[in-house]
Formats: sequence, structure tokens, C-alpha cells
Amino acid sequence: GRLTFGKNLFSIDDMLGDATNDEVNVSQIATKGAILLVDIDWTCNFDYDLDDCIPDFTFERIDNDGDGIVSEGFNFRSVVYENNSTIRELKKLYGVRITFTSSGR
Repeated sequence: GRLTFGKNLFSIDDMLGDATNDEVNVSQIATKGAILLVDIDWTCNFDYDLDDCIPDFTFERIDNDGDGIVSEGFNFRSVVYENNSTIRELKKLYGVRITFTSSGR
């Protein structure tokens, strides 16, 4: 198979839109990040041509799930130490973490 936009090739904006019913886009998560779950379901009948086996993709945003969250979005910290010094630079970085699950029968 080859990559086909909308079938097996998605932008972050498309995945966010599907996960949030088009309520969130990339510019809205730029300051806090996000965690997305991509579930790929391969329910195929192998008695037919493999080209007819098209996976079903579902997207879910899982970083703001409930009241017990520590922080919304996705972030991590990075530390850089100066050579031969006690000075360090601490950066808090934001991004998009994507977790994939794949199932089939």
C-alpha cells in the first residue's frame, strides 16, 4: 500500500479535530501541548485481497481526562549544565505525544 491522505496519512491538526469534534486545533495546544491516542483497528477478511483490508483509525485526546490530572497537555523539562560550573538552565518544553494501539481479528 501507499500513503493516502485521510486513510493512512494524517496531520496533527486532523487528528486533534477528530479527537475533539473540531473544537481544538494545533494553535490552541501550542502553549500546553497534548496527548493523543490513535487506535488502529484491522478487522479484515483474509479470504479477499489484502488491498481491500483498510484499517479504521480513531483518535482521542487523553491528556485532560478528569479532575485528577496534574497538568493539562504534555510537557517535560530539560536541564543543561554549564561546563565546570554550578550554573544550569532549566527549560520546560511542550509538545504532542502520540500513543498508538493496534488491534484486529
